[in-house]
Amino acid sequence: MAETYTIIHEEIEDELQNLKKMELGTDEYKATVDGVTKLIDREIELKKLDNDRIDSIERREHDAKLKQMEIDNSKKDRLISYIDRFIGHAITLGTFGISVALYKRTYDQCMNYEVEGVINSTNPGKNAEKKLLDFITKLVR
Repeated sequence: MAETYTIIHEEIEDELQNLKKMELGTDEYKATVDGVTKLIDREIELKKLDNDRIDSIERREHDAKLKQMEIDNSKKDRLISYIDRFIGHAITLGTFGISVALYKRTYDQCMNYEVEGVINSTNPGKNAEKKLLDFITKLVR
């Protein structure tokens, strides 16, 4: 396409140089002007075709980039969805596990009361505070 454009452009320049040498108003002058006009029209058409081709290539590249971005975003959304579901299931299982542990402890304490008749418990707040203070003193040392 570039070669054709170059050839037509050179031909237009040659014809314009020939027009400078011709006498104004002659039949040969009019025919040359008509020829130059047609060549210029062809040159403009070639430029339009070339621009359209470039635009279509750029449009295709842009569309391909958009599709790739959509695919990437879709993959990210699916991954986030999987992670959200995993976290939700983990929380559910954790809640279930903690509930089972608390029910077992309560059951064991009730069974211990049935056997001994005494509830073996200390003040939970004092016990937790003592453990926390022991832990902090070990860290400080």
